[in-house]
Amino acid sequence: MSKLRIACIGAGSTIGARSSGFFEVINQLHDMYDQCAIMDINEDHARAAAVEYNIPEVYTNLDDLFEKGKPDVVVRLTPTDSTYAVCMRAAEAGCHILNEIPIATTLPQADAMVAKCRENGVLMEVAENTWTWPRERLKQRLVADGWIGEPTHMRLKYPC
Repeated sequence: MSKLRIACIGAGSTIGARSSGFFEVINQLHDMYDQCAIMDINEDHARAAAVEYNIPEVYTNLDDLFEKGKPDVVVRLTPTDSTYAVCMRAAEAGCHILNEIPIATTLPQADAMVAKCRENGVLMEVAENTWTWPRERLKQRLVADGWIGEPTHMRLKYPC
């Protein structure tokens, strides 16, 4: 199987933000993916992530990403209110989509995104991938190995 060109849309506001976990995991999957590009409307954020995670191409415009970068797959890491626009543009470009939760802000938007993907032969996954991040796997291991005793309940706090 040949490697797929994968681009991330949304760099996060700082290194270490939620997006960084995705960049780390994608780099570890180098046998399957070539992390070819990052796109963010804030060029400084995109360039900082590109340097930190060795991503060769930086874009600030979706059309440029699809026309020049030619990714096979995109990971949508942008704020929720941009989900519909980003995913519709990716589907129109014939690019497969890993869409970070939620799928969309409304059911009609989700239905339109699914229809656009079907129309263009695009696969879309809606995913919550934080459990694969190295620091989250460490937490899972600490619990599994009994380092904190027998948990009776857990709470989740997102930093964003």
